[in-house]
Amino acid sequence: MADSGSWYWDARWNDQHQLCPATDFFIDTLGAASWTYWLLPLGLGMSAWITSALVPEAGGQGMERVIRAIHLQSGKISWQVIPAKIAATVLTIGTGGSAGNVGPCIQIGSGLASCIADVFQFNALDRKTLVICGLRAGFASILGTPLARAFFWIEALFVGWLASQVLFPSVVAALGGYLTAQFFGMPAMMFVASAFPVMNGTLLLLALVGGVVFGRCSLVFVECLNGVKRLT
Repeated sequence: MADSGSWYWDARWNDQHQLCPATDFFIDTLGAASWTYWLLPLGLGMSAWITSALVPEAGGQGMERVIRAIHLQSGKISWQVIPAKIAATVLTIGTGGSAGNVGPCIQIGSGLASCIADVFQFNALDRKTLVICGLRAGFASILGTPLARAFFWIEALFVGWLASQVLFPSVVAALGGYLTAQFFGMPAMMFVASAFPVMNGTLLLLALVGGVVFGRCSLVFVECLNGVKRLT
């Protein structure tokens, strides 16, 4: 039981941390034996090789690549990104690496939408709209907040103003992605607030100091990553 001055979040996937049946089976099988820890360098090496040598577009978290494609390439995403992202994600997480599933789902959903736009020969505006819908569907299927995420990503992509031409399709796509994930037994992530902090001057001061410190740490981390990329 947390006291009145403490707080924490309990993140759970309906009491089961699930990605998808195939990925869960892969992770559970490898996790059952202690020797599989030695697969971590191999898995990370193969994942890095896929995203650097074979399909560089599949590198990174995924969201930044999709946002760049929407704004600079009219939503054009190569089809090779889809299998490469799936393989890199499964190899990284399955062998014990630290990686999330939101970015890959967004990039895979957007890549599928771009491929559909290629098949039906959509123009640049329609392609961009469809890719945005794929982004919303991937996000909502993981986090389970279709309406909130639809509005959030429209504002995030278009810097504060709602694009009316993509609002309704985005909501429909987000609801479709969420319901599809539920149909296949993939519960959305839930964050349960078990307790809340007592708001006072001390907490506010700590939050301000923490924001400055963590912001500087993030800046150093990003610059280190960019420095390693320049060296390699």
